[in-house]
Amino acid sequence: MQAWVEHEILHIGAEAEVTSGLFLGRKSVQKRRTERNWRHPDLDRRLCKSRMSAEARILIRLHKIGIQVPKLRQVNLEGRTMILSKLSGHPVIDLLRGKCETPDGDEWQKEMLSEIGIIVRKLHRNGVSHGDLSTNNIFWCPSNGASLLDFGLSRITEDIEHYGIDLHILHEILGASHPSIENAMQILLTGYQSIDIEGKKLIMTGGGVLPTCKQIIKRYEDIITRVRYADN
Repeated sequence: MQAWVEHEILHIGAEAEVTSGLFLGRKSVQKRRTERNWRHPDLDRRLCKSRMSAEARILIRLHKIGIQVPKLRQVNLEGRTMILSKLSGHPVIDLLRGKCETPDGDEWQKEMLSEIGIIVRKLHRNGVSHGDLSTNNIFWCPSNGASLLDFGLSRITEDIEHYGIDLHILHEILGASHPSIENAMQILLTGYQSIDIEGKKLIMTGGGVLPTCKQIIKRYEDIITRVRYADN
């Protein structure tokens, strides 16, 4: 039996091509990193292998913790491919733009935003910054909640700036692409803050101390101020 059977192209981006299909008979997604022709081929291969290895380690780490991310099924560093389980639900960008079926009324939007805040905080509590938290890279369904995908720019870090940037990306996208949702970022931040115990330090495996929820939100607010100042 052929291990991977391709069905259709889901997305073609600057970094990768994503297709749906079956892997050993199970619904899956294949992500293939594209060659960067402007780089020297040897450098491109080394960078691709390094980034794919880092992404695979983070996916395995998060899956073991219980955070909803795609399950890694196969990595082929030479072939530049990664096969992942298919997430339930739809991209948040499509849900908010009415491109797929949603529950009646508007309450589901608040529930979804709160659950996004919770899963992003779980990510940060475990020392991982996503790096590209657009509404394309978050899935949601009423029965299964929020899931995160595309960890190609993610990193394990103690640096508060990266966590603040994650929140700022969400702030910018919700404001620019989905302005009709009132207080969207505040609802998300309420969810983000809801799972922390005041005063409890979070220690990384290597012994470093992660920034607190309040510290990250303060840095996010500082980033907003810096961006506004730069724009003026």
